[in-house]
Amino acid sequence: MAHGRYAAAEQVYRDDLARLPKNGWSLFGLSDALSQQGKHPEAEPVLAQFRQMWREADLSIKSSCFCQPGQ
Repeated sequence: MAHGRYAAAEQVYRDDLARLPKNGWSLFGLSDALSQQGKHPEAEPVLAQFRQMWREADLSIKSSCFCQPGQ
């Protein structure tokens, strides 16, 4: 994502979600990767799923990686 390789990032997030379907970090990342590619109709339900899963979290994220909390 940091290098603009949104299609590659999309695949990484999809692969991770195949292993861990409820991974909020990957849902957030997939939504962002899709949006960055202009795939907004695909990104919207993914973002909605992320919001539903993350609604009670005590942490607000802006990146799919905790190592980049300010991104």
